[in-house]
Amino acid sequence: MENNIVFAYQKPDRIDYCCIFWDYRLETKSLKYVKNLWALKTTDQNCVLISKEDSKENSMNFHLELCNTIGTAIERRTINIEPSCVTMTRTHVIVCSSDHVYVWNY
Repeated sequence: MENNIVFAYQKPDRIDYCCIFWDYRLETKSLKYVKNLWALKTTDQNCVLISKEDSKENSMNFHLELCNTIGTAIERRTINIEPSCVTMTRTHVIVCSSDHVYVWNY
């Protein structure tokens, strides 16, 4: 993501978030819509979007979606801890709750 800026916003009349992947050198942008976005973290060539599952039966499930520089999903994981802290390196996504740590080597 060295030539990219990734950000998200929510319009008042919509339930999903619009994530924008903007390459400022090529002046191109890609859009990705995500329901219940919880967090967004980036590193050199990837980003992770964390969202809460929509169904009421699995209300503690969160989805981690690894994306490339244009927002295309590369890999997905589902976890059952509520993230209170998230960080990302070139090789790992680390999600912490009050009593658990989840480490994903992608």
